[in-house]
Formats: sequence, C-alpha cells, structure tokens
Amino acid sequence: MGENWNTVFAVTTWWLWKWRNKRCFEDPEFCQSQAAAFIKIQATKIIRAFAEPSKQEHLPKRSGYGEVLVHWLPPTENWVKLNVDGASRGNPRYAGGGGVFRDYHGKWIGGFSCNLNWCSSMKAELLALLKGLRLAWEGQFSRLEVNMDSQAVVNLIQGPCMNNQAFHFIIKEC
Repeated sequence: MGENWNTVFAVTTWWLWKWRNKRCFEDPEFCQSQAAAFIKIQATKIIRAFAEPSKQEHLPKRSGYGEVLVHWLPPTENWVKLNVDGASRGNPRYAGGGGVFRDYHGKWIGGFSCNLNWCSSMKAELLALLKGLRLAWEGQFSRLEVNMDSQAVVNLIQGPCMNNQAFHFIIKEC
C-alpha cells in the first residue's frame, strides 16, 4: 500500500477519531482489537472503490451482505458534476447535507456541507440538493450533471409540483 499512503493515512485518522469518540461518549471500556488489520481492510476497500472501472471487473464479487464496490464516473466533457447527499440521524432528527463539484477530469472545483438542524431524511436530501443547485447557479455552471442516492427525491422533482404537497416550496425552487 506504499503508493496509497494518503488513503491509509486518511482512513487511520478517521477510525482513530471514531474510536476515541466512542470511548469518550458511549463506552469508556471500548477498545478496538486488531486495529491495524481493521484499518488495512478499510483502506483496501476505499482503494478498490477508486480503481479504474476496467480494474474493477476483475475484483472478486462480494456476497452475503449486499456490499457493492462503486466508483465515480466523470461528467461529459466541459460539464461539471455535483454529487450531493443529505441525511438525518432519525426520521426526523438532527440532519446535515453536503456536496462536491468536480469537472470532467475529476478535478475538485468546490464543495459544501451544511447543518440542517431537525428534519426528516427526505427534507435533508432536498435541502442539500437545493444548496448545491444554488451554489452551481452562483458559480455559473451552465452545464451541470447531478448525482444523488435518493430516487424518491428525483421522483419528486421530476413529477408535477402540487401546491399542497409536502416540501412544495423546496421542490419548486429545485
């Protein structure tokens, strides 16, 4: 993993932070056994996820618990891609969202994250999308491709917008 030191470092930092918080806030007796092996597995998963599609065809298929290796696909030439997501810790609970803008070479253009306070997961997805679209408008991205993981939000936005439907004012702006 010598050539992937940045990934290993990021994964190590992330999991040390998560384990520290678990110990401080949830379980004072928590101790991660075999941390190095765990981190190596997690880093390998991330490295595989960012592998070129041609290399992914030769990866072993996972089964049993629904894990799927994915990768990012660039937008069409001269377009910008917005990857956006929103989530809540319950439905409703505290929520947040964020997004990333990249060009067709995969180069980072910008990103955002936002605290959405107390709302449902659907509203979090919609508000994160709206924030991303507003930033795209401000950045004058005339050719924008959007990816998100909520088919329900895509269906809401593509369907007719009724004045009495839930999230009407958010959908109307999207």
